[in-house]
Amino acid sequence: MRRGLYFGLAVMVTVSVLVALLPARKLALDLACQPVGLSYRLKSRVQRAKFWRRQVIYLDREITWYASLPARVEGFRRETDKAVQENRRFREETYQKNLALRPSAAEQTASELRKLADDLERKEMQAREAEMRQEIVRKLQACRVTASSRGNTQ
Repeated sequence: MRRGLYFGLAVMVTVSVLVALLPARKLALDLACQPVGLSYRLKSRVQRAKFWRRQVIYLDREITWYASLPARVEGFRRETDKAVQENRRFREETYQKNLALRPSAAEQTASELRKLADDLERKEMQAREAEMRQEIVRKLQACRVTASSRGNTQ
């Protein structure tokens, strides 16, 4: 009975040591620049400067990803706008061929008003997204300074 207990304990200690010694393969910090989870807290204590130097690399990647996000989103938006324009052109051609399918003036006005409302909501959402993205980047950059200093001094 005791042998099994000691063996289990030995396995747990061995696994814990291995987990602590293996490098983190992703960003393991929250926006408060604290290691997330028990295994990453253990790694930060065992590996010290090495852990923090690797985290600086992952922080740089994350900051770059957020910085390039607006350009990527704009590319998707252009593709979507292009598809919407093609759809409108197709509908207009269909309406010209089949006048009975054309929406009434009231339906067309309602559709245009919905489009205006959608555009206003999209602009508001884009502004909120930009603010949130800037806040995240600011926190990541502050964390990078902290991680860099920990990586150089420990």
